[in-house]
Amino acid sequence: MDRLYKEVGEWNSMNSDLVRELFNYDENTGKLYWSKFCGRGRAGKEAGTIKLDGYRGIMYARKGYYAHRLIWLYVYGVYPQYTIDHIDGNKDNNRIGNLRDIKQIFNNQNRKKLRSDNSLSVMGVRKTRTGKYVSSITTNGCRVHLGTFCSVDDAANAYVKAKTTHHYGWGV
Repeated sequence: MDRLYKEVGEWNSMNSDLVRELFNYDENTGKLYWSKFCGRGRAGKEAGTIKLDGYRGIMYARKGYYAHRLIWLYVYGVYPQYTIDHIDGNKDNNRIGNLRDIKQIFNNQNRKKLRSDNSLSVMGVRKTRTGKYVSSITTNGCRVHLGTFCSVDDAANAYVKAKTTHHYGWGV
C-alpha cells in the first residue's frame, strides 16, 4: 500500500456521515459517484481512478482513500476491522456482496492468480526432477505435503480438495 492511500480510519476527517454526504453508492454496480462538486469530482461522475495496484483510489481533502473501504463505511457505518477482501479476486468489483472484512491471513488464502514463477499454470503443484508432480498447501503458516502424483491433473485435484477444506471462504 503506498503512503498516500492509507487505511480509512487512520484519519478522523472521514466518517460515515461525510461519506454518505460526498458520495452515492450504486449497489448494483458497486461504484461510488460524487453527489456534489468536490475538487475535480463533478456531481454524478464516478469517484476515483484505478491505481497501479489495481484498486480504485479516491482523493478527498488531499488524502487518499481506497474505494472498497469507503464503501464498507458507507454501507455499514463503521470502519472495517481488518482487511477488505474482494471475494471474486476482482479488485474493482466493489459490490457489497463481494466484499468481506477478514484477517489478512484469510485474504492471502483467497488468491486466485498464479505466482509469476509457476511454470505449470496450476496452483499448489510443482514438477520434480523425476517427472512426478508434488502437491502441497500452506495452512496456518505451515506447508502441508498432499502427495506425489503421476499426473498434473491428480496433483491439482488434491490441491483443490485441500484448499476447499483448509482455506476459509475459498471458492465462494
